[in-house]
Amino acid sequence: MIQKFVNIEKKEKGKASFIASTANSDRYGDIVDQNSWVLEGYKKNPVILLNHRQDMLPIGRASNVSVVNGQLEIDVDFDMEDDLGASVARKVDQGFLTAVSVGFQPRKAVLRSDLPSDHKAFGKSGMYFEDAELLEVSVVTIPANSEAVAKGHQNMVPNLERLIRQIVKSELLARPAVELENVKHILQVEEEADRFIVHFAKPEMVEDVEEVSEDVEDLANELMEEIIEEGGHDKEEEDDLEEMKHLIKYLLS
Repeated sequence: MIQKFVNIEKKEKGKASFIASTANSDRYGDIVDQNSWVLEGYKKNPVILLNHRQDMLPIGRASNVSVVNGQLEIDVDFDMEDDLGASVARKVDQGFLTAVSVGFQPRKAVLRSDLPSDHKAFGKSGMYFEDAELLEVSVVTIPANSEAVAKGHQNMVPNLERLIRQIVKSELLARPAVELENVKHILQVEEEADRFIVHFAKPEMVEDVEEVSEDVEDLANELMEEIIEEGGHDKEEEDDLEEMKHLIKYLLS
């Protein structure tokens, strides 16, 4: 089986860090349980290929292969003494290639439609891989994951939206349902067996955010500084960031 995901961080010349797999549904509708990865065999032979060409020599090797925060991450050392390896490394470094793909051996799988309807991976199509052995990782031209774009080449707003969801989720899970009902801007809280469903007021329904956490303020300011340091931003992107910063304050106040 092959599942394609995304490079998210560039390092020094000839090196790169990748998210090799996540629990998101790919374009084929498939999901891999990230806690099920069998990595021992791959760590003994951590080959990095190009477009899954097993008939060609590897273009690099992987290290620090592990599941971190619910996603498979790897570091890659490209073979800079090999013409092809050096060429791929250059294209990764310059953003012409940004995605990777995992080749794996399914050891246990089920149709997502056969899962209980309340299962996190339930869906109308695709497979759910509950046990998978990693065989190889390839740099690829076209990823299956629709969000397969490299850090530094992503649109900043979707990144901020994901960050907001993470911040809000962490904040809400730390609060009991009774307390949540009294949080400003929350209209209704529905408690189910495994989750809270929170209904927020729309931002335009609230005049302003008066008090915010210093941590939230600092985080939003750090994001603004990162955009400025990375370069390539414009006034519109800064306006988007300011809007997202306000939204973070709004949701958590």
